[in-house]
Amino acid sequence: MNRTGKFWRTPAAAGRFCVPGKAAGMCALLLCGWMLCACELNQEYRPIHIPSVISEVRQKYQPDKRLSVFQVRWGGHGEEYDLKGEVDNPQAKEELLVELKKAFPQRRFKDEIVVLPHPDLKGAVWGVVRNSVAGQYQENRYTSTLVNQGLMGMELRLLKKWEGWYQVKMPDGYLGWMPGGYFVSGDEEWIRNWKSRPKVLVDRLFDLIRTRPAADAPSLGDVVRGCRLVRIGEKNGWVEVETPDGQRGFLESKAILDETALAAKKPTAQDLEETARTMLGFPYLWGGTSTKGVDCSGFTFSVFRFNNLVLPRDADMQSQVGQKVDIQSGIDLLKKGDLLFFGSDSADGIKITHVGLYLGEGRYIHSSGFVKINSLKEGDPDFNAERRSTLRKARRYL
Repeated sequence: MNRTGKFWRTPAAAGRFCVPGKAAGMCALLLCGWMLCACELNQEYRPIHIPSVISEVRQKYQPDKRLSVFQVRWGGHGEEYDLKGEVDNPQAKEELLVELKKAFPQRRFKDEIVVLPHPDLKGAVWGVVRNSVAGQYQENRYTSTLVNQGLMGMELRLLKKWEGWYQVKMPDGYLGWMPGGYFVSGDEEWIRNWKSRPKVLVDRLFDLIRTRPAADAPSLGDVVRGCRLVRIGEKNGWVEVETPDGQRGFLESKAILDETALAAKKPTAQDLEETARTMLGFPYLWGGTSTKGVDCSGFTFSVFRFNNLVLPRDADMQSQVGQKVDIQSGIDLLKKGDLLFFGSDSADGIKITHVGLYLGEGRYIHSSGFVKINSLKEGDPDFNAERRSTLRKARRYL
């Protein structure tokens, strides 16, 4: 036994453990331990445990738990072990089984790992949000933390179902849980049909779908900026639309734009500022990414999304993409449209906790209590000393 308490196995004596020195007498006691049952040596004389193999593969396929599923547990003893759990990437499962067999050639592994989407969904693995705004929660209950929001017409990947809730993956890969009533669902053919139909996007902050083309007509339901609906036709300044759950109604032509128009848009920094300013005074909502409420990264995420630029969901994720802007010597290199990231220093590096959109002249717009503008320049009436002292990064995306 070495200083770490792990056993070594020589390549020439596979399956037989070699314990040097006076510690040989302890073998009989330690052979009963789980470490011996789940530990072998590779050709470089490094101790290998089943958990370490699982962890290594997990790090490759699940670098961020917010974006992928890799939940594998093991059990058993002797020569046979059970592997149970879930992954959302079939390659992750295949590689794990290969690596375990390579590390433990004399052991048998019973594979009970489920590759999501779960077979219980019976092929209905796609969803489209039917509500104007649909909350995505950390866990499958309303009292859980709201982590994200989907908008009407947004396509979801359904992974599994539990008591009326579904684990869903957003278009940007973000994972969470949604009640089944928030969306309609179907199979591959169903989603292909949905995608093939011409769409319009709501371009107003808030609006109502009317039962007929008139401002005083009864409402079918509300929509917010970014909602997607099927375009049916147009008459007298109104567009007939169809919701994901098949209801038909009308929106004013000036309240919408064709989805193809947004897809062709090449936004400027001024476009970002104008979009951001339309949300001044909107309330802060943890997990919010819509005009009904936004958290700090939900605000920047939404502003960019409304301008055909897709950012990751959370502030720390957003700080890892785009082009780095040097702020070590001050803010002179910043340009309108850059994102500012605030946080603190820790033993593991910088921890990002807040983000805002830079407007120029030292000012930035952000969601903190509500959407507002502050300044990085001391002496300005809207200067925020705490934010200035915690500014850690800046990134450029245009």
